Amino acid sequence: YYFSETYQSNTSYVLQVRKEGKKLRYTTGPLGNASTAEWVKVYPTLCSDNLFIDLQSISSNPEYTVNDLSGKLILKAALNEQYNKIDMSKLSPGNYLISVTNNNAHMNFKIIKN
Repeated sequence: YYFSETYQSNTSYVLQVRKEGKKLRYTTGPLGNASTAEWVKVYPTLCSDNLFIDLQSISSNPEYTVNDLSGKLILKAALNEQYNKIDMSKLSPGNYLISVTNNNAHMNFKIIKN
């Protein structure tokens, strides 16, 4: 496989490869900026097209929201799978806040869209 991202020197990166149906997908991101909790992973924190939300388990009505920094709701949807791919390609470049709720647990993440 050929990975074409530009990397910064003196930065450690994480590479994750997942099987999605018959295809493999990968994500990369600076290890120091990885946004993780035990029950949820949101990556990459610097994205252009797709954002991934992985849940350790699915409980009642998990969902995510995407807000701009002014608080305006941009996207809101249910998370129906353990591994979710969110299309961010139509959003304008900038900073966004991602909120993930699963049962009574709630986490916020800052994402930069290229």
